[in-house]
Amino acid sequence: MSESFRQELEKRILSHMNRRTEVDVQINQLMAERKTLNDTIQDLNKVYLEETGESFSGIVEARSAADMAEELLKEFGELHVDKMLELISEKQMLGAGQTLKKQSLVATLVKHTQQNKRFQRVPNRTNTFALIEGVKTKEK
Repeated sequence: MSESFRQELEKRILSHMNRRTEVDVQINQLMAERKTLNDTIQDLNKVYLEETGESFSGIVEARSAADMAEELLKEFGELHVDKMLELISEKQMLGAGQTLKKQSLVATLVKHTQQNKRFQRVPNRTNTFALIEGVKTKEK
């Protein structure tokens, strides 16, 4: 390998690493801003509740698909993705104007299972997931 080629390669690698670091910093900043916004929304909900005695369903804390799935799986144990979407709709877990597509939810759950985070697939049941801690079934 020629010296000039090696230097150019090192320069490109450093440039790529710097860009990746910049992206990581931006992601962390956005996550901090999201937390601040969620805290503000919670504060607004509390004020509205104190002043009116009612909860205002129009201001819903923005939650990730993974957070909503985890909440449902804690309550119901294992669930198929279609049932999760149905329950998310019934429980009005999405904010005004928010939508959650099946493909997006499946992708999120699969990503977490591949990383051994939060969720596991239920064997022999397509698109059915449970929490890693084990399957908790709701008592009837």
